Parts: sequence; structure tokens; C-alpha cells
Amino acid sequence: MHFVLKTILLFAFALLAACSEPIIPKPPIPDDVAKVSGGFVKALGKGDLETARKFVAPDSLEDFDLEFEERPEKLGEILKLEPVVFQKTPKMLTGPFDNDVRVIYAAERKGKWTVMEVDLFWLEEEKIEIDSWNFQTDAEMPEQLKAQKFTLQFMQYGMPIGGVLAALFLALFVWLIRRKPQIISPDTNPELRRSAITSRSGLNEE
Repeated sequence: MHFVLKTILLFAFALLAACSEPIIPKPPIPDDVAKVSGGFVKALGKGDLETARKFVAPDSLEDFDLEFEERPEKLGEILKLEPVVFQKTPKMLTGPFDNDVRVIYAAERKGKWTVMEVDLFWLEEEKIEIDSWNFQTDAEMPEQLKAQKFTLQFMQYGMPIGGVLAALFLALFVWLIRRKPQIISPDTNPELRRSAITSRSGLNEE
């Protein structure tokens, strides 16, 4: 029984240890991609639209001017953002020489998120350019980040708890074996045992 109690205490300690918020690691972004996406975000945060435009594909410059020249007061929030997600579209979904990636920069403040999604596209051996973007303030946590957080929480909470529960069931199983040995090894021939007892009783009477 002491073993069962120890296992229950271990289970409680595991729950307490799992209560901390999981830390989401920064994504591994290739240097050439980080140079473009990071340079774009940094320039925007400083309000340097001319430098930011240099990273944008020619076909997207008109959209860039329309969006960012109309809300310069929001650009300072971009400097607070950190890269949180890197996604690369599989080659089977693009052309053999196409490269299509997305880098998400985000930061949370008082339950609300500032998010900048940057989509980059380039052909092999050609210049990496920003094809599109999505800048949001007062947004929800990005879905990709939610998925990462769920996976980390499962590893932090589910695996330790599952291990402790398995140990708890094992402890109960061992305890039952010690308390009730007949459950595991029942008497396969009770008639023979009664016969032996009767024989011993007869010998004692003589």
C-alpha cells in the first residue's frame, strides 16, 4: 500500500511540474530568407518605407504603397515582433524550381497579438522577393502557433501524466497480487487438497 501512496504523490508532483507554460522555440529560418524577411520587417518598424520596398516584388509594390502609407502610426509596433513560424511549401505543390515560404512574426500584449505574415517567392538561383504580406493588430494567436503550442502542451502534460498513470496501475496490480494471491493462482484441484487434509487427520487420530 505504501507503494501506491508513493505513486499517487509522484502523480501530484508531475501535475504541479506540468503547470508551467511551454516555451515555443524560435523557428530555424534559412539565412538568405531571414535576411529578406527580417530586413523587410525591421525597415517597416523604423518607418523606412524606401528600404522596405527594396525587398518587395515589383508586382506587389502598388499594394505595398497603398497599405503602409495610409497607417504609418502602426508601423512602430512591428519592431516588437519576433519570428515564431517558418513554413515551406513542399515541392510537390509547386514547380520543381519554385520556392514558396512563409515567415510569421508576432508578439502578444494583454491577450492581443500583433502579427506580420510575410510570403516570399523565388526561382532557383534568382533573387528572393516578398510576394505578399498580412499585417494585423489586435489579432488572435496565429493558427500555426496554436498548433505548435498544443503539441508542446501534449508533450509536457500528456506524456508525464500517462507515464505516472501507468505506474499507478502497475502499483495497484502489484498490491492486488500481494493481498489476493488466489486471484492469480487459484486452486486447480480442491478435491485433492481436501483428500490430503482428511488423510492427515486420520493419521493424527491413530
